[in-house]
Amino acid sequence: MPIIVQTALDEMEHKLNAFKLGASDYITKPVDGRELEARVLVHLTNKFLMQDLSSCNMQILMEMEAAKAMQNRLMPTAHQVKMCERVFDIDIGSYFETSSLLGGDCWGMRPLSDTKLAIYMYDFSGHGISAAMNIFRMHTIMREFNHSSGEPGTFLSTLNRHLHPLVERTEFATMFYGIIDIEANCLLYASAGVPSPILCARAEAAPLSLVGRGFPLGILANATYETQYSAFLPGDMLVFFSDCLIETRNSEGAFIPDSRIAEILKDAIASKEQPACAAINGLHRLLKAHSSAPLIDDMTINAYHRRCRNP
Repeated sequence: MPIIVQTALDEMEHKLNAFKLGASDYITKPVDGRELEARVLVHLTNKFLMQDLSSCNMQILMEMEAAKAMQNRLMPTAHQVKMCERVFDIDIGSYFETSSLLGGDCWGMRPLSDTKLAIYMYDFSGHGISAAMNIFRMHTIMREFNHSSGEPGTFLSTLNRHLHPLVERTEFATMFYGIIDIEANCLLYASAGVPSPILCARAEAAPLSLVGRGFPLGILANATYETQYSAFLPGDMLVFFSDCLIETRNSEGAFIPDSRIAEILKDAIASKEQPACAAINGLHRLLKAHSSAPLIDDMTINAYHRRCRNP
């Protein structure tokens, strides 16, 4: 409630004390009726405007929360993750955090057969409502054609061709799309401008950076994407992430060194239990230790570790 103090005390100390105690306005005697009426009208008008603004903000927040819940439902549930882990004999780790209420990152997986699992992660430019709307566009397009139609390069080329006419020219998405084939012990994948995925091979001493080149989706209508091949044996782990991890600066303006990421993943693959979760937790701690500031961008990390039954 607006409070107007009316008094004969006109010293500055009295005025400041009244405002400290919560007064909205201060009028000294003698009081002019027209001035009092004008001040009352101003404060009541402001009060009603603030009420309208608060109501509007509450409505927007409720709608944003609903949109966030819808966006989260596009990503795998805990039950779906457990099912894929059981069917494909892999451990799956994931981390997802938005820099604002609505984000532009999304990840997922889809079984193509009893031996093939499609995995993907994409990151739209921007944040907020526009990025979230593009997430829904992408999800709709991806459902319009079968993941199993062609190799990953063909999949991204088709996806780009459908997406290009729907987004503004300043909007685009980076994406990783791969197919884990547990029967052929390989990974087929294609990239559209994502940070290089990292393969932690059980037989290798150090993690290997895979090819992450390619135009982001939505920029060129006729862009094509090449399918890449990598062995993916039991005991190996694949890790990929959005660019927030490698583009966040610390207080000194430095980025996280690639060597530190490699160290984290090397320790994770040597972990006796659930290397995928160890990789996710290690990279998350690394980012938090690197910078305590709020996220500059949405953050997504995925890890897929093929279980090794041999001692």
